[in-house]
Amino acid sequence: MLIDVEGERFSVEVRREPDGRRVYDFSWINGPSEPAYGFTIGSTSSSSGFSTEELEASVAACVRHFFAPGGIGPVDFPEFVASRNRR
Repeated sequence: MLIDVEGERFSVEVRREPDGRRVYDFSWINGPSEPAYGFTIGSTSSSSGFSTEELEASVAACVRHFFAPGGIGPVDFPEFVASRNRR
């Protein structure tokens, strides 16, 4: 699955833990580093996962916090520019 938020593209891979819970690995395709920068979230139950809307909200929160003043973007990746500002 691909998710695009404000021009930032993430691929999402779903895998199962041994106990059956779903885990979602997000890789920032056009992000600040190689290999891809990303994050992981997991469900708390083997019978439920996250909706597409919830996955999109997780990506939006990552992007928002990454570029926020004092966020990891300006601190650790000062040269990286948000897609919406690239020309």
